[in-house]
Amino acid sequence: DRCGSRDFDRARRREHILNAVGADPVDATAPVATLDLAQATTGLRAAYYKQLATIMAEDMTAADPISEQPRISRMLADLADAALEGALAIARHEVAGSEHCRFAIIGMGKLGAQELNYVSDVDLIYVVEPTDGTDGMTLTRIGTKMATTLQRVCQAVVMGVTEPALWQIDGGLRPEGKDGPLVRRLDSHQTYYEQWAENWEFQALLKARPAAGDPELGQAYMDMTRPFVWKASQRDNFVNDCQQMRRRVEDLIPAPLKDREIKLGRGGLRDVEFTVQMLQLVHGRTDGSLRTRSTLESLQALSDGGYVSRRQAVRLSWDYRFERVMEHRQQMWALKRTHLFPDLGAASVGGLERKREANVDEFSRNGELRRLARAFRMHPEELVAAFDETRREVRRLHLDIYYRPMLPISARLDDEEVRLSDSAMRDRFASIGFEDPDAAQRHVEALTYGVSRAAKINRIILPAALQWLGEGQNPDMGLLNWRKLEEHFGEESEYLGFLRDSPSAAQRLCHVLSNSRFLGDALNKSVESVTWLGDSHRLAPHTR
Repeated sequence: DRCGSRDFDRARRREHILNAVGADPVDATAPVATLDLAQATTGLRAAYYKQLATIMAEDMTAADPISEQPRISRMLADLADAALEGALAIARHEVAGSEHCRFAIIGMGKLGAQELNYVSDVDLIYVVEPTDGTDGMTLTRIGTKMATTLQRVCQAVVMGVTEPALWQIDGGLRPEGKDGPLVRRLDSHQTYYEQWAENWEFQALLKARPAAGDPELGQAYMDMTRPFVWKASQRDNFVNDCQQMRRRVEDLIPAPLKDREIKLGRGGLRDVEFTVQMLQLVHGRTDGSLRTRSTLESLQALSDGGYVSRRQAVRLSWDYRFERVMEHRQQMWALKRTHLFPDLGAASVGGLERKREANVDEFSRNGELRRLARAFRMHPEELVAAFDETRREVRRLHLDIYYRPMLPISARLDDEEVRLSDSAMRDRFASIGFEDPDAAQRHVEALTYGVSRAAKINRIILPAALQWLGEGQNPDMGLLNWRKLEEHFGEESEYLGFLRDSPSAAQRLCHVLSNSRFLGDALNKSVESVTWLGDSHRLAPHTR
């Protein structure tokens, strides 16, 4: 560590990178490189990798890497910010007319939240404004050239540069995605978010942060977008749209990789982030303490505010850091972009609904698995078991954290500390599509009240049922029909026990009740029809 970067803070990292490209670190707004493109790019990349090696060494020698993980990710994000500042300084030197363009780089995703990996795409949005009377067309042309130049410095082969590229830059989160212009003025961003943005885009903005460039322009972007973010949960179908987007991401994972995906798979990192972000967006509208960026900081704020129990917050925090360290160790081996658990052959499938075809001897002969297990001081079969248990717990905690507090306190299955206020309870019901949250609360209280067998079963299955009802066209009608079924047949029929033991049938029932008034009424006349929902063969359409 010849540059002494172990003790660098964000400002020192920026200073070191800017010195490497011949720019003045004292210039806080628009430093300009003084070296030619090849020399400056070589200097930037070499300085970056020196600092990166120091971070990796500190990570690998930590006594408790899981506890250190958030600090490591923050250092990686600070280093990426500095590299972007250096690349922008090079772009100012290379692009004619750059002095007429104020340029801000907004970090999104893991960079914005300061949860960056060792090898990861960096999600960016660019904002430009003129320094003088430059017309809009000229400004866009200059800004686009600056953006493409800084991206080339970070990710492309440059003639005369021997150092490898840093990472790929992804501009897909900008307005109109990859079909939209690379740079926009502030008012153009605002117009897009006012008129055309989809629900998931406001969820993505939750992690936005000025990463480099003109600090005043970056802050102006933040001031403009924050009201959109914290009003997003009031938009039609907000939570359902975000859930649908999450499911589409899961569905796109190839079948052989679904149970190896540490980041995007079920019970993976994205599930933790999704759970936390949904609670932030629903309750952050009225509670300013939840307006934070990083997953772990936000989870702690939710716990402090009483939206998540302390036990749940501790468990989810550990699960997130464990999976993040696992992802980091996989990437560090060859500085390779990957989010996959080692290939276990036939045992690669399973771990959630069904067990893997585990073979301890085969695990012991798996070199990649042995290497990863050693990093956690575990035997290979212990690491596989820990990974699967973590995934199961993340999935279970999502239901417990988001939906179980919607049951009355008297209906909780444990001594959870979560006590939602009346307004917070209404917000949560409204967020999943209920038009009359007060009526929904009354239905849930009636369904779970008392010591009857039906009430006991409803306490078990209602958290999942609320989620499924919220996916239908009319959750209010669905919950009312659920209550009617219980009132008509709850004590006399075994249908509730059947639903408890057959989640697929319960999910199909919720789909029917929340989408069809006719079929809901029909089921209330023939409860034995509910049992048909558990048999996929009987649900197949018949020929004439």
